[in-house]
Amino acid sequence: MAPASKNDNDDSGDEEDFVDAEEGSAQETDARPAKDEDVSDESAYDTALRSWPKDPAEAQALIRQLESSLDKDLHDVKHAVDLFLNSRFQEAEDFLRPKFGMNLYYTLGTSCLTFLKAALTWDPMDVAQASEALKTSIALSNRLRKRSNAISNVLSSVHNFVRPGEGLAFNEMTPLQKHAELVHAEAYLLKAILSLVTDSNLVAFVREGISIRNSYGVYRSAWSHVVNTPPENMDVHFNTGVLLGIGDFNVILSFLPPKILRLFEVIGFTGDQEFGLKCIEIGAGWDLPPRLLYGSYKKRKGSTRVVSVGSQSSAKGADSAGAEEEEGKTGSPVWNGRSLSQSPTSPKSKTKGKLTVLKGAIASAVKSSRSSPTSVSPTKVAIDEDANDFPISTPQQGIRSFLCGLSLAGFHGIVSQVIPIANGDPDLANFILERCLADYPNSTYHRLIHARHTSTYTGDPVNAAKNYQALLSTHMQWRTLQHLVCWDLAHLYAVMHEWDKAAELYGVLLKESRWSPATYAYAKGACLAMTGNSSEARELFYSVEGKMQRIAGKRIPLEKFVARKTRKFKMQKDALMLPALELFYMFGYFGIASSESILKTLSVINAEIAKLKLEAGPTLWTTIEQLGMDARILVHDTEDEDELSEELVSKDGKPTTPRENWWDDLVLLLFLRGVARRELSLPTRHFTKPVTPTTILTSAIPSTEFPPPKATPNTPSSVVLPASSTIPDALSDFATIVSVAHLIRWDHYVLPFARYELGNLYFFLGYYSRARTQFELSKVGGYAERDAKKRGWKTGKYGDGTKHSNDTWISLRLHNVVEKLDVAERVKGAIIAREM
Repeated sequence: MAPASKNDNDDSGDEEDFVDAEEGSAQETDARPAKDEDVSDESAYDTALRSWPKDPAEAQALIRQLESSLDKDLHDVKHAVDLFLNSRFQEAEDFLRPKFGMNLYYTLGTSCLTFLKAALTWDPMDVAQASEALKTSIALSNRLRKRSNAISNVLSSVHNFVRPGEGLAFNEMTPLQKHAELVHAEAYLLKAILSLVTDSNLVAFVREGISIRNSYGVYRSAWSHVVNTPPENMDVHFNTGVLLGIGDFNVILSFLPPKILRLFEVIGFTGDQEFGLKCIEIGAGWDLPPRLLYGSYKKRKGSTRVVSVGSQSSAKGADSAGAEEEEGKTGSPVWNGRSLSQSPTSPKSKTKGKLTVLKGAIASAVKSSRSSPTSVSPTKVAIDEDANDFPISTPQQGIRSFLCGLSLAGFHGIVSQVIPIANGDPDLANFILERCLADYPNSTYHRLIHARHTSTYTGDPVNAAKNYQALLSTHMQWRTLQHLVCWDLAHLYAVMHEWDKAAELYGVLLKESRWSPATYAYAKGACLAMTGNSSEARELFYSVEGKMQRIAGKRIPLEKFVARKTRKFKMQKDALMLPALELFYMFGYFGIASSESILKTLSVINAEIAKLKLEAGPTLWTTIEQLGMDARILVHDTEDEDELSEELVSKDGKPTTPRENWWDDLVLLLFLRGVARRELSLPTRHFTKPVTPTTILTSAIPSTEFPPPKATPNTPSSVVLPASSTIPDALSDFATIVSVAHLIRWDHYVLPFARYELGNLYFFLGYYSRARTQFELSKVGGYAERDAKKRGWKTGKYGDGTKHSNDTWISLRLHNVVEKLDVAERVKGAIIAREM
């Protein structure tokens, strides 16, 4: 095959990179249904419209009937929720269907079931049915919302365009009208998500973006109403809906990098993770053991009281015991950067009810401290004097509480294992999942989350695979739920090097699931390549680009990555370096491997490195090995990186290269080996623990030598680096990558990921400044600006950090790990200040 052109070498991630220049290339598939497909001769939406009384008097009578039966309807729909959570999906749908289109919550329940089914399959028929059902929910809730006169409607429309939702007067609505507003926002939100995934044109993107903004505006207005409602007038079913919506919005948006989040905040969104989690916890309806709130505050000028978290004393009790003042005046408390004198939904608001929201959230957590005393010395947390008047600080058991529970289980049990977040708490995930499974032992969703959580948390893929196999053997009314099990189980087989079993499961997904055929094809091909079945692997790799899909008009980042790898496969004459191990790092599944599996992985990697050593020859390889040894010194001063890497350039100024893409293969192997070595000594599950004084004090204490050659009296036993520790070798691998990164031709993403892994190692070992340096370098593509200027690299191409493969995924990780590092530094500072 002809050598790659200049554009072929561009690893920028632009969409044009994936367009095959040759005629006759396979066309991408689109997940949206065909325009001429119909669910039936008459849609569910049309049927519902015909069923509604046309006579105004009859319509009003029906509305009065729905108003009087609202509590009974909610109680009855709870039965459908119980059926759903016990995996009796068809019975739940049959229970709700008779009143579809005529009853608010029966219609919403049916719409949610069809939406879930569509989200699992993306089958055009299921998508069309879900869209029709959600349209019906929107139409019915619209009929039940509070009516206004023509002038008010015009003014409200203008106001909602500027500040959506804030013009809603919930205090003037009947209970049914309030619920109708909430259902309207929920249905609009689900329909917008469905349209964004299945419709790729720009008009749909803008239209549904406005719908999401309007839905959030309703939640904001409803939140203002809830916090101003006296406790005796609380509607728990309405409250849980508001808590779920406002909480999920804040948590999801908090994952976004600051640059993107600021854009969302300009148009009215907020991304306060701690506040969002507190809302969801209250909405879940349980007395949860609190997450310790270390680091969830910042200091400002002014004055405040200080209480201790970690003991059973409440805020009030701590004050009566004589709370200390932080070094003079520390300022009014701030919750994730926002003053507690501001509303979470309206920064400039001064309404009394809104002022208490975040204050009460902190007080609620302090009041409900763990019943057993902790062995950790309490850390000071700023709290306001009026923090006990949060109007909904007690748990709320409503119709949507189960969704709050699922959100918490997913956040603490899955998200925290993939993204390094400060608020993730695996122990709390265990508590939530055990309670959920006690109530609903047959719940497929809870069992699936529990299996995923335990596989990562325990590092025992063998037993985890047994849990998945048991789940797979159970009868599931929705076959597509088994696809989720197949996905996780295939990864488990892969990390155990059972490539044939993994390939078989990916084959099932490729045949039956519509989520990402391109990824399934590549994953199956990668597993077969590891077994030596090159012919079938080749066929699968060549099919990848023809199976790519779009979401909201954009290609899926993971599919972009696998498409780029298959292009490299073609250009290297049907060869890739350990594609399965590379892919499963991206999936985050190195963290579930046992020590035995990691040792197998290391043997495979070392065998490939030995082949590269023969190609390099003794002189070049000796230079590279010396770089690895010197890299342990390099970690102190990155300014020396330039001088060492110059040794790899020949007299004519060109890189010393045994063959084309040899350096790419070496860098990838060093990276995978560095990750594997790090997993042996510091498994990923160590990074998922919440930031508390316990985790801070059990980090390694920096010494004059790095890494510490042996245990010292002051080094905690949990992080002593024995002679057999692989951490120094992992550091050597990552730092060697930094030294030779300028020789990479294709896989430029490896450098920022190596910086990220290097930063994680420093973070856990307690070298916070070095960790931050590596994270900041990773943000800009891994290349320091001085390196780019010295060597004449194109900083606009790679150095700015926005044009390398997997930049979206690394940005997500970096934003959250830096947030976690900020919290750790604040906690460590508080510990040092207390001990002085």
